[in-house]
Amino acid sequence: MAPWLPTPDLPAPVEASVPATGAAAEPVDDPESKVHGAISARYVGRTSGGDHDQDAYVLLQTSVNDADTDPWNAYVSGRVAQDLDGDTSDGASPYHSLADTHGSSTTTKLYEAWVEARPTGFDMVRVGRQEMWDTPAWIRFDGLLAQTAPEGDWKQQLGFYGGQPAPLESTGSGDSVWGAWLKDRPWDGGRTRLDVMNLKDDELDADSDTLLSADVRQQLGTEVGLEGTYTWLEGSPLDLDLRATWARVEDGWTGEVVYHELLNEQNVHATQIDTFSTALLTYEPYWQVGAILAKSFAHDLDLSGGWDMRRLKDAADEGDFNREYDRGWLTGVVHDVLIKGCSVTLTGERWEGDGSELDTWGMDVTQEWTQDVSGSVGSYYTMYKDDFVQGQQDQDVRTWYAKLRLRSDPRLTWTFLFDHEDNSIATYDTLTVRAAWTF
Repeated sequence: MAPWLPTPDLPAPVEASVPATGAAAEPVDDPESKVHGAISARYVGRTSGGDHDQDAYVLLQTSVNDADTDPWNAYVSGRVAQDLDGDTSDGASPYHSLADTHGSSTTTKLYEAWVEARPTGFDMVRVGRQEMWDTPAWIRFDGLLAQTAPEGDWKQQLGFYGGQPAPLESTGSGDSVWGAWLKDRPWDGGRTRLDVMNLKDDELDADSDTLLSADVRQQLGTEVGLEGTYTWLEGSPLDLDLRATWARVEDGWTGEVVYHELLNEQNVHATQIDTFSTALLTYEPYWQVGAILAKSFAHDLDLSGGWDMRRLKDAADEGDFNREYDRGWLTGVVHDVLIKGCSVTLTGERWEGDGSELDTWGMDVTQEWTQDVSGSVGSYYTMYKDDFVQGQQDQDVRTWYAKLRLRSDPRLTWTFLFDHEDNSIATYDTLTVRAAWTF
């Protein structure tokens, strides 16, 4: 589990791609075609005081063949962005982003482009630009990935990957990454995984960084799952993650407890390990625990509540992006309020941080007229909202929103979203129009 931070709401859209395991919209079942995917077009207009910005984005995701039935398959994911205002030189604008530093109003990103096959003895061999999420650190790279088929009573699998990191904002020339893992099932209900990952960042003019990771998971019956992960960086402990989940589906109960600890201070390392270190500087050790308990009742009522607590090893190290706080919350959802398809969600929160205490609220009203048409209005509060790109943190942020979703065709879905954000310094209005077409 990555360290929890309040959901970032960056002045520019967060750079992210959608993995090949999930599409931007529900795929259309067309057995006659070997090519499937989605194209989504998005317009984002933002204003704050006298500042404004308009951008358009097109994201393409497409796959060829089926990984479960065909001897080979391929996947491509990329994005084109256009600054409709055309002015990318105003560094003082609250909407200035990394995309504006390229000197052009049009930018392109290639997230993934790979081909994979399943030769004898292998689960998969993949070549090309690819992303890996289950390694000790997320990585996008150009190179080779191979994983053997499960063998023996323990279902052992070996994996290896290597190549050159593919960052979106630089060439990555001279950088390298390689890694390997061993997965097995040594006992009933258990699974273990050992990883080694080596990253070299030429810009740091330093030796490579080596990450080691040990992950153990255990399923107890049908209701309880346990997981623990421990990582080392350059021989020193880095992270400890623990998770316990519980679900009693027939009674509508679910619960989860998570614990994360940064065991030693984190300084500047390879970008893939330490993406925001230049903005955050040294990240001081802390621990964080969270718990959630939820219950679904038979009479159209859902309740959930939880508590998050974060503490620094040394309270004197508190600063932007690394704070101590407590947050308790209780959420209730009532379905079919007054009319069928209308759901009302109310959230009460208790925040404690920076020596202050605050009681706040959130709400959402969603109406589903049909499977193809729904609308929502609501509001939520965030005590800290982080902008890692500009190295700033907004506090006491109240956001209001209105959303309309319309599926005009089995393959085409429209989404209209308006956000009004009011924080302790300024207000931001954002209009987003998105069309997603699947094929």
